[in-house]
Amino acid sequence: MFPVHEVVKLFYDDPAAASGEALVLEIRESGQFSDVILDRTIFYPEGGGQPCDLGSLGGIVLTQVVEDGQAILHRVEGRPSFKAGDRVAMVLDAARRRDHSQQHSGQHLLSAILEREYGIHTLGFHLGQTYSTIDISCPSMDADMIARVEKIAEFFIAEDHGFRVHACPPEDASSFPIRKRLPLGESVIRIVEIDGYDWVACCGTHVASAAALRLFAILSAEKYKGNTRVYFVAGDRAVAAMARGF
Repeated sequence: MFPVHEVVKLFYDDPAAASGEALVLEIRESGQFSDVILDRTIFYPEGGGQPCDLGSLGGIVLTQVVEDGQAILHRVEGRPSFKAGDRVAMVLDAARRRDHSQQHSGQHLLSAILEREYGIHTLGFHLGQTYSTIDISCPSMDADMIARVEKIAEFFIAEDHGFRVHACPPEDASSFPIRKRLPLGESVIRIVEIDGYDWVACCGTHVASAAALRLFAILSAEKYKGNTRVYFVAGDRAVAAMARGF
């Protein structure tokens, strides 16, 4: 067993990397599964409302990726043929990452528009397999409002506004005009900016610019616990939804 230090998070440092090699530090048996700890990883672990990346590790299919303190656990079925001290190949399911980044960035854009244009706060976010939802602090969202929000989103996509990430200590993060409270107890906070329009602390993966979203569509909105739940799709999901007429 090797000492477990903070893992190198290549999904932040080199988000375009779809493959790579890592040193196996430890393998923990967990029932019918094994949790593999690496010195570096291209796989984003589940968190911040975003599901984990998947792919393969040493040719074995990953079933889950989660954080555990400073380590990131890469779960595989059974017992892998490799051991601590070996170097293993990492291969990312790039289509899954692209999809999740599009949906998460689409959520940031939607929440930013609602906050800036209407003073409506986002209360919750869920990234699902076919659509995503946000819960917002208003009793309803009519067709005119939906159309205007979509039009503003289309403008950002057409103008290709950038998504920038600022990784900074808390004292610097507090200088940004963020729309949500900063997380506590973090030595480094990632602020995701939409080109001078929105700033929010976020640990997820994102597109580099709005053009990568391709399209954004609100599928529906309904009353939910005194507020409103908005169903939406972005990117390739939105293109597919429009092709089939929702």
